[in-house]
Amino acid sequence: MVAELPNLETLGLWMNNFTGEIPQKLGQNGKLHILDLSSNKLTEGLGTCYSLTRVRLGQNYLNGSIPNGFIYLPRLNLVELQNNVLSGNLSENEQPLWFSPPEISNIHILNYLNLSRNHLNQTIPKSIGSMKSLTVADFSFNDFSGKVPEFGQFSLFNASSFAGNPQLCGPYLTILQFHHHHKHTGKAPSDFKLIFALGLLICSLIFATAAIIKAKSFKKNSSDSWKMTAFQKLEFTVTEPGMCKRWKRNW
Repeated sequence: MVAELPNLETLGLWMNNFTGEIPQKLGQNGKLHILDLSSNKLTEGLGTCYSLTRVRLGQNYLNGSIPNGFIYLPRLNLVELQNNVLSGNLSENEQPLWFSPPEISNIHILNYLNLSRNHLNQTIPKSIGSMKSLTVADFSFNDFSGKVPEFGQFSLFNASSFAGNPQLCGPYLTILQFHHHHKHTGKAPSDFKLIFALGLLICSLIFATAAIIKAKSFKKNSSDSWKMTAFQKLEFTVTEPGMCKRWKRNW
Protein backbone atom coordinates (compact mmCIF):
# COMPACT_ATOMS: atom_id res chain seq x y z
CA MET A 1 0.00 0.00 0.00
CA VAL A 2 1.05 3.60 -0.66
CA ALA A 3 0.61 4.48 3.01
CA GLU A 4 3.28 2.00 3.99
CA LEU A 5 6.02 3.12 1.58
CA PRO A 6 9.07 3.68 3.83
CA ASN A 7 10.59 6.59 1.87
CA LEU A 8 7.42 8.43 0.84
CA GLU A 9 7.96 12.20 1.21
CA THR A 10 5.40 13.76 -1.16
CA LEU A 11 1.98 12.42 -2.09
CA GLY A 12 -0.19 14.31 -4.56
CA LEU A 13 -3.42 12.63 -5.60
CA TRP A 14 -5.69 15.64 -6.04
CA MET A 15 -8.70 15.83 -8.37
CA ASN A 16 -9.60 12.15 -8.45
CA ASN A 17 -12.58 10.20 -7.20
CA PHE A 18 -11.07 8.59 -4.13
CA THR A 19 -13.65 7.75 -1.50
CA GLY A 20 -13.70 6.47 2.03
CA GLU A 21 -11.08 6.94 4.71
CA ILE A 22 -7.57 8.33 4.49
CA PRO A 23 -5.32 5.46 5.64
CA GLN A 24 -4.36 5.81 9.30
CA LYS A 25 -0.85 4.58 8.57
CA LEU A 26 -0.16 7.36 6.07
CA GLY A 27 2.85 9.36 7.22
CA GLN A 28 3.93 7.01 9.96
CA ASN A 29 7.22 6.52 8.14
CA GLY A 30 8.25 9.89 9.59
CA LYS A 31 9.26 11.26 6.17
CA LEU A 32 6.00 12.44 4.59
CA HIS A 33 6.14 16.24 4.26
CA ILE A 34 3.64 17.21 1.59
CA LEU A 35 0.16 15.72 1.28
CA ASP A 36 -2.34 16.83 -1.35
CA LEU A 37 -5.59 14.86 -1.51
CA SER A 38 -7.82 17.80 -2.38
CA SER A 39 -10.84 17.58 -4.68
CA ASN A 40 -11.75 13.97 -3.96
CA LYS A 41 -14.60 12.32 -2.06
CA LEU A 42 -12.80 11.33 1.11
CA THR A 43 -14.83 11.22 4.30
CA GLU A 44 -12.41 10.49 7.13
CA GLY A 45 -9.37 12.45 8.31
CA LEU A 46 -5.75 11.87 9.15
CA GLY A 47 -4.16 9.98 11.96
CA THR A 48 -1.05 11.19 13.75
CA CYS A 49 1.42 12.35 11.11
CA TYR A 50 4.15 14.35 12.83
CA SER A 51 6.30 15.13 9.80
CA LEU A 52 3.74 16.98 7.64
CA THR A 53 4.53 20.54 6.57
CA ARG A 54 1.89 21.14 3.89
CA VAL A 55 -1.59 19.60 3.97
CA ARG A 56 -4.22 20.10 1.30
CA LEU A 57 -7.50 18.31 1.99
CA GLY A 58 -9.97 20.86 0.64
CA GLN A 59 -12.99 19.97 -1.50
CA ASN A 60 -13.71 16.61 0.08
CA TYR A 61 -16.43 15.25 2.38
CA LEU A 62 -14.39 15.13 5.57
CA ASN A 63 -16.75 15.10 8.54
CA GLY A 64 -16.60 15.23 12.29
CA SER A 65 -14.13 17.31 14.26
CA ILE A 66 -10.81 18.51 12.91
CA PRO A 67 -8.56 15.44 13.19
CA ASN A 68 -6.98 15.06 16.61
CA GLY A 69 -3.68 14.14 14.99
CA PHE A 70 -3.26 17.71 13.83
CA ILE A 71 -2.59 18.76 17.42
CA TYR A 72 0.90 17.34 17.14
CA LEU A 73 2.03 18.95 13.89
CA PRO A 74 4.50 21.68 14.89
CA ARG A 75 6.10 21.78 11.40
CA LEU A 76 3.00 22.82 9.51
CA ASN A 77 3.21 25.93 7.35
CA LEU A 78 0.09 25.40 5.22
CA VAL A 79 -3.29 23.82 6.02
CA GLU A 80 -6.26 23.69 3.64
CA LEU A 81 -9.45 22.08 4.97
CA GLN A 82 -11.98 24.25 3.14
CA ASN A 83 -15.17 22.96 1.51
CA ASN A 84 -15.73 19.94 3.72
CA VAL A 85 -18.41 19.12 6.29
CA LEU A 86 -16.23 19.43 9.38
CA SER A 87 -18.10 20.31 12.56
CA GLY A 88 -17.34 20.90 16.22
CA ASN A 89 -15.48 23.84 17.69
CA LEU A 90 -12.02 25.31 18.03
CA SER A 91 -12.59 26.28 21.65
CA GLU A 92 -9.57 26.91 23.83
CA ASN A 93 -11.28 24.99 26.63
CA GLU A 94 -11.66 21.77 24.66
CA GLN A 95 -8.38 19.94 25.09
CA PRO A 96 -9.02 17.21 22.47
CA LEU A 97 -9.50 19.73 19.66
CA TRP A 98 -6.84 21.18 17.51
CA PHE A 99 -6.35 24.76 18.65
CA SER A 100 -6.12 24.48 22.43
CA PRO A 101 -3.33 26.69 23.90
CA PRO A 102 -0.73 23.99 24.77
CA GLU A 103 -0.66 22.77 21.18
CA ILE A 104 -0.99 26.04 19.33
CA SER A 105 1.98 27.53 21.17
CA ASN A 106 4.16 24.85 19.58
CA ILE A 107 3.21 25.85 16.04
CA HIS A 108 5.69 28.52 14.96
CA ILE A 109 5.75 28.37 11.17
CA LEU A 110 2.11 28.02 10.11
CA ASN A 111 1.43 30.92 7.72
CA TYR A 112 -1.66 29.83 5.80
CA LEU A 113 -4.85 28.37 7.28
CA ASN A 114 -8.10 27.83 5.39
CA LEU A 115 -11.09 26.45 7.30
CA SER A 116 -13.77 28.09 5.18
CA ARG A 117 -17.09 26.54 4.15
CA ASN A 118 -17.47 23.95 6.88
CA HIS A 119 -19.79 23.69 9.89
CA LEU A 120 -17.35 24.69 12.62
CA ASN A 121 -19.00 26.51 15.51
CA GLN A 122 -18.63 28.44 18.77
CA THR A 123 -15.87 31.03 19.16
CA ILE A 124 -12.65 31.60 17.26
CA PRO A 125 -9.84 31.07 19.81
CA LYS A 126 -7.88 34.12 20.89
CA SER A 127 -4.72 32.06 20.91
CA ILE A 128 -4.67 32.09 17.11
CA GLY A 129 -3.59 35.72 17.42
CA SER A 130 -0.39 34.53 19.09
CA MET A 131 0.77 32.60 16.03
CA LYS A 132 3.24 35.19 14.76
CA SER A 133 3.87 33.42 11.47
CA LEU A 134 0.18 33.19 10.52
CA THR A 135 -0.51 35.90 7.93
CA VAL A 136 -3.48 34.45 6.02
CA ALA A 137 -6.47 32.75 7.64
CA ASP A 138 -9.98 32.09 6.37
CA PHE A 139 -12.83 31.24 8.76
CA SER A 140 -15.61 32.29 6.41
CA PHE A 141 -18.93 30.52 5.94
CA ASN A 142 -19.01 28.47 9.10
CA ASP A 143 -21.17 28.74 12.20
CA PHE A 144 -18.77 30.65 14.43
CA SER A 145 -20.25 32.99 17.03
CA GLY A 146 -19.11 35.58 19.56
CA LYS A 147 -16.61 38.40 19.16
CA VAL A 148 -13.67 38.23 16.79
CA PRO A 149 -10.46 38.77 18.82
CA GLU A 150 -8.81 42.14 18.23
CA PHE A 151 -5.13 41.51 18.90
CA GLY A 152 -2.08 39.92 17.38
CA GLN A 153 -2.39 38.34 13.97
CA PHE A 154 -6.11 39.07 13.73
CA SER A 155 -5.21 42.60 12.69
CA LEU A 156 -3.61 41.17 9.53
CA PHE A 157 -6.56 39.08 8.39
CA ASN A 158 -8.83 40.40 5.66
CA ALA A 159 -12.38 41.26 6.74
CA SER A 160 -13.71 38.72 4.24
CA SER A 161 -12.00 36.01 6.31
CA PHE A 162 -14.97 36.18 8.69
CA ALA A 163 -17.81 36.49 6.17
CA GLY A 164 -20.76 34.12 6.28
CA ASN A 165 -20.82 33.77 10.07
CA PRO A 166 -23.97 35.71 11.05
CA GLN A 167 -23.39 35.31 14.79
CA LEU A 168 -19.90 36.78 14.77
CA CYS A 169 -19.41 40.38 15.87
CA GLY A 170 -16.58 42.88 16.24
CA PRO A 171 -14.93 45.78 14.39
CA TYR A 172 -13.76 43.61 11.50
CA LEU A 173 -17.34 42.53 10.91
CA THR A 174 -18.56 46.15 10.96
CA ILE A 175 -16.24 47.00 8.07
CA LEU A 176 -17.30 43.90 6.19
CA GLN A 177 -21.03 44.57 6.66
CA PHE A 178 -20.62 48.15 5.40
CA HIS A 179 -19.01 47.02 2.16
CA HIS A 180 -21.44 44.11 1.83
CA HIS A 181 -24.45 46.44 2.21
CA HIS A 182 -23.30 48.89 -0.44
CA LYS A 183 -22.27 46.10 -2.77
CA HIS A 184 -25.77 44.63 -2.79
CA THR A 185 -27.89 47.79 -2.56
CA GLY A 186 -25.76 49.86 -4.90
CA LYS A 187 -27.44 53.04 -3.60
CA ALA A 188 -24.42 54.94 -2.40
CA PRO A 189 -22.27 54.31 -5.50
CA SER A 190 -25.19 55.11 -7.85
CA ASP A 191 -26.00 58.38 -6.08
CA PHE A 192 -22.36 59.37 -6.12
CA LYS A 193 -22.05 58.65 -9.84
CA LEU A 194 -25.21 60.65 -10.61
CA ILE A 195 -24.06 63.66 -8.59
CA PHE A 196 -20.61 63.49 -10.17
CA ALA A 197 -22.10 63.36 -13.70
CA LEU A 198 -24.42 66.32 -13.03
CA GLY A 199 -21.58 68.34 -11.55
CA LEU A 200 -19.41 67.61 -14.56
CA LEU A 201 -22.22 68.64 -16.94
CA ILE A 202 -22.84 71.92 -15.12
CA CYS A 203 -19.13 72.76 -15.09
CA SER A 204 -18.94 72.06 -18.83
CA LEU A 205 -21.91 74.36 -19.56
CA ILE A 206 -20.44 77.16 -17.44
CA PHE A 207 -17.08 76.82 -19.16
CA ALA A 208 -18.67 76.84 -22.65
CA THR A 209 -20.82 79.91 -21.85
CA ALA A 210 -17.84 81.81 -20.48
CA ALA A 211 -15.81 80.95 -23.57
CA ILE A 212 -18.55 82.26 -25.91
CA ILE A 213 -18.95 85.52 -23.95
CA LYS A 214 -15.20 86.03 -23.91
CA ALA A 215 -14.95 85.49 -27.65
CA LYS A 216 -17.72 88.02 -28.41
CA SER A 217 -16.21 90.57 -26.07
CA PHE A 218 -12.80 90.23 -27.68
CA LYS A 219 -14.31 90.65 -31.17
CA LYS A 220 -16.18 93.83 -30.16
CA ASN A 221 -13.14 95.42 -28.53
CA SER A 222 -11.04 94.70 -31.60
CA SER A 223 -13.56 96.39 -33.95
CA ASP A 224 -13.80 99.52 -31.75
CA SER A 225 -10.07 100.03 -31.41
CA TRP A 226 -9.07 99.93 -35.05
CA LYS A 227 -10.89 101.26 -38.18
CA MET A 228 -9.59 101.40 -41.70
CA THR A 229 -10.74 104.42 -43.81
CA ALA A 230 -10.16 104.51 -47.57
CA PHE A 231 -9.11 107.84 -49.26
CA GLN A 232 -9.25 108.62 -52.98
CA LYS A 233 -5.95 109.56 -54.55
CA LEU A 234 -5.81 113.23 -55.68
CA GLU A 235 -4.23 113.91 -59.09
CA PHE A 236 -2.48 117.29 -58.67
CA THR A 237 0.90 118.72 -57.83
CA VAL A 238 1.93 121.04 -55.04
CA THR A 239 1.89 124.14 -57.32
CA GLU A 240 -1.56 123.58 -58.77
CA PRO A 241 -3.58 124.93 -55.79
CA GLY A 242 -1.71 128.26 -56.03
CA MET A 243 -2.47 128.63 -59.71
CA CYS A 244 -6.15 128.11 -59.05
CA LYS A 245 -6.06 130.88 -56.47
CA ARG A 246 -4.45 133.39 -58.86
CA TRP A 247 -6.94 132.55 -61.57
CA LYS A 248 -9.80 133.32 -59.25
CA ARG A 249 -8.44 136.76 -58.46
CA ASN A 250 -8.08 137.63 -62.10
CA TRP A 251 -11.65 136.60 -62.67
